[in-house]
Amino acid sequence: MSETQDRAEWASFRRLWFGQTVSQVGTAVTVVALPLVAVLQLHASALDVGIIAAATYAAYGVLGLPAGVYVDRWPRRKVMLVTDAGRAIALGLVPLLWSLGLLRIWQLYVVAFVVGVLSLFFDVAYQAYLPALVSRDKLIAGNARLQATTSATQVTGPGIAGIAVQLFGASMTLILDAVSYVVSFATLLSIRGRPETHERARRGEPLRRQMVEGFAYIRQDTILFSFLGCIGQLNFVIAAEEALFVIFLVRSVHVRPALVGILLAAQGVGAIVGAISAQRLARRLGTGRAMVIGATLGPLLGLLTPFTSKGLALACFVIGTGGLGASTTISKVVGGSYRQAIVPPHLLGRVVAIMRTLTWGPAPVGGLVAGVLGQMLGPRGALLVLAIAMVSAPLWLLLTPVWRMRELAPEGGGA
Repeated sequence: MSETQDRAEWASFRRLWFGQTVSQVGTAVTVVALPLVAVLQLHASALDVGIIAAATYAAYGVLGLPAGVYVDRWPRRKVMLVTDAGRAIALGLVPLLWSLGLLRIWQLYVVAFVVGVLSLFFDVAYQAYLPALVSRDKLIAGNARLQATTSATQVTGPGIAGIAVQLFGASMTLILDAVSYVVSFATLLSIRGRPETHERARRGEPLRRQMVEGFAYIRQDTILFSFLGCIGQLNFVIAAEEALFVIFLVRSVHVRPALVGILLAAQGVGAIVGAISAQRLARRLGTGRAMVIGATLGPLLGLLTPFTSKGLALACFVIGTGGLGASTTISKVVGGSYRQAIVPPHLLGRVVAIMRTLTWGPAPVGGLVAGVLGQMLGPRGALLVLAIAMVSAPLWLLLTPVWRMRELAPEGGGA
């Protein structure tokens, strides 16, 4: 590749990265602000807030698999542009309706669902679009940067939301997110990357047949299938642990509420460190070893978390959750880059959607399991059981030839 082409690729990626960073900040703000609109301005009940949360994530369970088929049928960049515009309009309606005195709780349900559906399509499309934007050797670097900013916004977003709600009110704070999607739309519109020239999924074929094609590809690739199992198990246990963290810190460790937020931020900070380290680790050790070490080290460090107590032993929580955030992020960045490199472009949307659905779909069940274990064993005992259960997750990868993999994929194969 010539130096001119290399600069052009990075210039296009930086536009995508900037737009994503801004929109991720806006999204993190909305996660806090939208429920606050319901509670502070519409005097909603706990059930109303629960419905808003359910509506936000309902799309992933209902439309997660079909979304991949449609993303493979349509130009990915256009999907991203349409979904950015749609999210800006949907969120912008909330402050408008509030200022006119017309805002009702059912409208928040609809906005939450619409934004959830559009976010699902955007997330699948942008992961499938990245290999068309940058060459194979830049995938890990690109994914690491995107993941680092996502993790950073998850740490800083709630604080920004709290300040904005205090200054402007909850409904007006949503204007920040609407504007963030306008910025993302504008940066996408300015991208002059490589055109999407691959064959798209055939529109005439039934959805079910095209979804099965995606499942079949995952099943035939041993590393991809094992990565799916490993990340699915990790996400399930992490979701269960996170459901117990607050009650564990408050009732078992007797931490003051002001310190709880600081301790909970350790996992997000660790994720930022992991995203920054992923490319360097993959270069030194090879992509396969980086993936395995990331999946293995985190669960081992996570064994420290249940032994947290007051004083210096609070470090057990910081090291356990921060280390888990860092190492699992390394595995996800490298594994996600492998997926983008190896999967044929016309199947990538389906594969991404299937893996997202299967790795995140069971997470709510993890919360229920955590509740049952917490009742039976107490928060500390439940966290110990969950930490032990997490240690077996890397076996999915260790039983494959991934340890010997130096590069993402053979040249000429995959994307």
